Amino acid sequence: MRFLPEKQNFSVLSALTLVILVAGLALSVKQVQSPTSLSSKAASSTAVDFYGRSLKYLKLYGQETLTEASRNSVTGRRLYHSSGVIVDRSSTPNKIYTLDTGNNRVLGFNGLGACSNDASLSCNEASDCGLGNSCQVSGTKSADIVFGQADFEGAACNRDNNLGWTKNPDGQTLCLSLYPYATNIAESWLRLNIDVDNQGNLYLPDYGNNRVLKFNQPFSSDKTNGKGDTVADFVWGQ
Repeated sequence: MRFLPEKQNFSVLSALTLVILVAGLALSVKQVQSPTSLSSKAASSTAVDFYGRSLKYLKLYGQETLTEASRNSVTGRRLYHSSGVIVDRSSTPNKIYTLDTGNNRVLGFNGLGACSNDASLSCNEASDCGLGNSCQVSGTKSADIVFGQADFEGAACNRDNNLGWTKNPDGQTLCLSLYPYATNIAESWLRLNIDVDNQGNLYLPDYGNNRVLKFNQPFSSDKTNGKGDTVADFVWGQ
């Protein structure tokens, strides 16, 4: 085997280093490109992610763009550590529940879009809107109901970060982020399973409170037997 002289070895190493730096610079430039707008997303199902890779998708929920990741803005459509989703197919339009672990809540959507003939009607597909009409789905639609918080701006464990871990839970609270017991919620996230049955009842694991909660048909217009609200009707584990 023939070895290169020391000076030539240095030249080869320098050349390799330069190539790596140029490649890294090109990737950095691609990462700071302007995020894909909603209008362009509607026309195309391809976008570039944080690492410069081309992604194909149908719809985007929780944020307006692929590169948006604002964790301190709590609204009816933003998620922080989204950790589970379930679709309730027992009624039309189908109901969608998403676990928002970082904000200690679950968001409920009575459809993810609005009908073209009547914006007040929720939908997931054209058949929800009647013959000849379309369903306009957008990731900016706010949830219709929220579990675990009093409104769409609350995010505290058991609704009180001052007491947090030691506050007694009730039928309207959730503790999923374990704050302040776990002080770094940016790195503290969970993947949880939620479920619905064929009657539209919702089952939630309340991890921080060591229990499982059942909610009787949260979207029902019938208010009997605990239906039609976000107050738990049955508890396991306590």
